[in-house]
Amino acid sequence: MTSHAPALDVRALTAGYGAAVIIRDISFEVPRGEAVLIAGPNASGKSTLLRAIHGLLRPRRGSVSVDGSDLTSAATAIRVRQGMSLLPQRGATFGALTVEENIRAAANVVRDGSRDAVESVFASFPQLVPFRHTRAAHLSVGEERLAGLAVATVLPQRKVILLDEPFAGLAGEIVDALRTHLLRLKNENAALIIVEHDVHALEGIVETVLRLEHGTFSFRGSLSAYRGLSQHG
Repeated sequence: MTSHAPALDVRALTAGYGAAVIIRDISFEVPRGEAVLIAGPNASGKSTLLRAIHGLLRPRRGSVSVDGSDLTSAATAIRVRQGMSLLPQRGATFGALTVEENIRAAANVVRDGSRDAVESVFASFPQLVPFRHTRAAHLSVGEERLAGLAVATVLPQRKVILLDEPFAGLAGEIVDALRTHLLRLKNENAALIIVEHDVHALEGIVETVLRLEHGTFSFRGSLSAYRGLSQHG
């Protein structure tokens, strides 16, 4: 491992389901403290890419490294302990558990289920304090999304955070709260890889846009350049 290695380094990643290849020869890297938007139409392979990076889908070929450590063959649990987490669009929490129980369960995965660890999460997510004893199934969509982000970021060494459409279905204050937390995570030197359709919500957060089409990148550039391309496309 080298100190100059990017937080996430993906090289020639190819993955799919059965005989179908969904993503082909995907390569990109994300430094610590930066955010990348994975854009593109539905069924272009965005969620498949996140699953392959997180170890939920075994790639056909290619590599995934975090801070210079090759995790291509590592189980998802090992990737979590190495500082990688995923916020899925749905199912980020266990509905039968309270918010506090969800956070404690995540802390136990990284072998730190102490009360101090749990309280530090609530200190970072004050919006969740009134719901700490509420079952996740009883939260609104926005509240559950924040709880899911809290669960995904309970890692003491947050290196790489993958987010699958975090702003989907949200509006108003909850969007502002989520933006604030993403900016905080960047300031804490985490690398963010965000799949999202709402480009406006990521203004001031994302440095780079990678557009997936038919399983390969068709665009690499700044958020402003991508917005200009979209307006003229």
